[in-house]
Amino acid sequence: LEEGTVTLSTSEFSDPDSDTHTESYWLVRRADSVYYRSDYDESFNTTVVAPDDLTHHEVSGLSSGMKYVWKVGYKDSGSGEISWSEEYSFKIGASEADSSVEIDSGTEEADFKMISFVQWPDNPTSSSVFDITYDKKYFRIGTYDPTNGSGGYVEYGSSLKIEPGKSYWFLARDGLPITVNGIPVSLTDDIEIKLLYNSSNGNGWNMIGCPNAANYNWDDVQVIEYNPNDGSIVFGPAAITELTDPNDYIDKRLWRWESGAYYSDTTLMEKYEGYWVKAKKPNLFLRFRESVQTASISNPQNMFARFLSKGKRWMKKWIFTPQVAIADSDDSPPRPMGDFSAVSPESVGGCFIATATYGSPMERHVKILRNFRDAYLLNSTIGHMFVKAYYRYSPPVADFIAKHKTVKVAVRMALLPLVAFSYAALHLGLAVTLYGILLIFMPLIFLVLVYKRRKV
Repeated sequence: LEEGTVTLSTSEFSDPDSDTHTESYWLVRRADSVYYRSDYDESFNTTVVAPDDLTHHEVSGLSSGMKYVWKVGYKDSGSGEISWSEEYSFKIGASEADSSVEIDSGTEEADFKMISFVQWPDNPTSSSVFDITYDKKYFRIGTYDPTNGSGGYVEYGSSLKIEPGKSYWFLARDGLPITVNGIPVSLTDDIEIKLLYNSSNGNGWNMIGCPNAANYNWDDVQVIEYNPNDGSIVFGPAAITELTDPNDYIDKRLWRWESGAYYSDTTLMEKYEGYWVKAKKPNLFLRFRESVQTASISNPQNMFARFLSKGKRWMKKWIFTPQVAIADSDDSPPRPMGDFSAVSPESVGGCFIATATYGSPMERHVKILRNFRDAYLLNSTIGHMFVKAYYRYSPPVADFIAKHKTVKVAVRMALLPLVAFSYAALHLGLAVTLYGILLIFMPLIFLVLVYKRRKV
């Protein structure tokens, strides 16, 4: 719709008891926020009493580049109860075609890309936005929902909606150019993103992105807690940089996916990119203020931040160092949905040789080795290569061990030093463990050197 006043219309009142329609309650909200906000136009929360027009309502105070959601409640003369309609929506602005996103070809987990969009699509269902023949042999597209059961992915289809402020996994065997038709999200308003939270198990992982075609420094993004019943602000707005660490609202780390690993040192949010964040309670929103938009990523401050982040990533890529946890121990986002490769170490789950040796993937020694793999090996390029080779060539060895009790006992003894090393690395850190081993062997090395010198 064009910017200006919009008239909402509903059907005539009908009641099987022949009661009359006495009042209509009109509620409107921005699609990115809640009902009853105090800064809304008064037409967003209106009660109309008969004999005035009960089936039409004019809404004003609308902004171009925004989507609005509304519903109406009818009150009858008999019960006095209010019956509410379903929610409906409308958008203000002109639709445009945006071809800024293109997915490179890839087949493995490391090739997954986290992508976000900066418009209100004409039709938000994924099948309408992308218009492809979806085959999991060629595509994997979806987003994470912590309220989907105990938390899980919603994949391409009628259930997957494309919305600004959310991000989505993309993996395309032959690549995928994307053109999205929709109304660009306003650059002149503060935009909010609702964070989902599963109260039954505390799962608050959300895939997010910049809600419009602007970049933002993560520290400038604000956290708000609303009361959904009256739209009042319970907490905030408080910028990320103003929050203590830890706090009761959000894990301050912003995670990104890069070359098969997660990194939590992200400082700049870039349009069309995707990120992970973890909420700690329900009814939380992130507010992206118009006043803190970063028009360019080439200014000195952002260039330095990007250079520093790249340096850290390079160190982590080639050195066996786990990502340092800042707020919530060693918690990290869920892995992607799965890839096309025949061998994926993340999808296998257990350690073949260790499982054959100890008899169960849940045996405590096996769990220690598996945790070491997840914490260290899968977080470095060299380690990832080793694990992939291990899963390819170890099954025959594991089968042989499982069939011979004597070999099983011998391998169990041989694995004890590795289990001890893994346990120490997980609880003390890899660097401390390596230093400890060096200190243990230093006297032996010294004695060997002295012996050789005397012999000479």
